[in-house]
Parts: sequence; C-alpha cells; structure tokens
Amino acid sequence: ACGRQSAPDLHHHNINFSKIRPCTNSCQAFQLRKFNKLVLFDKLMVEVKKEGVLLEPTNLDFESKAVLNPTCVKKGNYVHMLYRAVRKNNVSCIGYCKLKGPLQVVQRCKHPILCPEFNYDKAGLEDPRITYMGKNYYMFYTVYDGKNARVAYAVSKDLKNFKKQSVITPDITYNEAETLFRHSREKHGKLKD
Repeated sequence: ACGRQSAPDLHHHNINFSKIRPCTNSCQAFQLRKFNKLVLFDKLMVEVKKEGVLLEPTNLDFESKAVLNPTCVKKGNYVHMLYRAVRKNNVSCIGYCKLKGPLQVVQRCKHPILCPEFNYDKAGLEDPRITYMGKNYYMFYTVYDGKNARVAYAVSKDLKNFKKQSVITPDITYNEAETLFRHSREKHGKLKD
C-alpha cells in the first residue's frame, strides 16, 4: 500500500532493496532518505507476488463452511499454520496444517486442535495468533459465548497439543466497546493515515 512509514536503518535487517519497485501509477516515485539513523519511505509500494489459495474448506465437519484468518510460525524447514475453521452452523474452532517451501501442504489435521468446551467459548474460537517464547508456543485467540467476544490463550510445546489457560480480557459487550471507542475518538481524535 502507498503511504509514509518510518523505521530504523533497515540495512542490518537483511532487507533486499533490489526487490523494492517504485510506484508507477497514482503514487510518487520511490524515495529513500536517511536521517538520523532512520529510513523514510515516501509513497512506497512493494511488489507482492500472489501465490493463490493455500487452504479451502473440506468435507470434514469442523471446516466444512470456511477456513480463514491464519497465523503462521516457522520451525526448522516447515511453516506451521493455525487457522479459523468454520462448521456449517457457524461455530468456529482452530485447525492446523504444516507447510513446506512454504506453499506445499504436507500435513493437515483431520480434527481441530482446539474446540469450544467452556461457557466462555461455546459459540466459537477465532483469529489465532501465535508466538514462541522459552520452550513454549503461546496461542492467543478470540473466544465467543454468543454475546461477548474476549481474548484467551493456550500453551503448547509441539504446536498440536494446546492446553487452554484462561480468558485474559474483561467481559465487555459490543455496545460497551463501542462506547469506549467513541469516547476515545472524541478525546483523542480520529486515527490518522
């Protein structure tokens, strides 16, 4: 996307600047300026190659309606993808697959790795996000009870067997959240591009 970004000097991050292409349509040409160890990108557009769809719904009950919104983590030569899997009744759970290359699916679980089982997640689990710290993988995800959406987390050592820990956000309805966001916007103004 076009826009202004600033970042620390990117040369030590092994960024291949030869892959960056200038905007040729409505954006201004690529400009790179160093200033006080910052690299500024003015109206930058990066060329992205679309690889196509990696996963589609299957005939398996837990992912028969949709698969979407994945998170990925690389471990060795493989990319592990956790994704929202949606049943026909719109209840979601978390699915798993392993990728090589990273576009070739080499393993896809026939059962979800995390399912609704408590009152706070009885209407679904969504939007997984994962990080690795110490010797554990921490997955944060949205839980939905039919009225409230909250964030919970689970822990795993192997990316397939997760143990749910707890909800980490307070109970808040969508109406309450809307009021908070409206108050924040009134106090701090609209977000700037």
